[in-house]
Amino acid sequence: MNCEEARQNIMIKDVLEHYNLFPSKENRKTAFYFALDRDEKTPSLSVDFVKNRAFDFGTGKSYDVISIVQQINQCSVSDALKYLEKYEFSSCDKMRNL
Repeated sequence: MNCEEARQNIMIKDVLEHYNLFPSKENRKTAFYFALDRDEKTPSLSVDFVKNRAFDFGTGKSYDVISIVQQINQCSVSDALKYLEKYEFSSCDKMRNL
């Protein structure tokens, strides 16, 4: 699997749930999660399920499925891709049809 295949075929929501991260506020297309790298009282990680991207308003960082794995596992892109290959995640086509 390469980066483009991972970004197109793996749903960001599934990756977050894999790490036991669940939204505090959610609708069909977007959700707010607590930050990946710090404790906070108000969730600042905005996830767009249609674009399959996340943005942390607290740090200004933008994430995709690969960079989320990198952030949580503190690993390289190639290690993140290997990690993602081990698991079966849902196809992004489901969310894009909303």
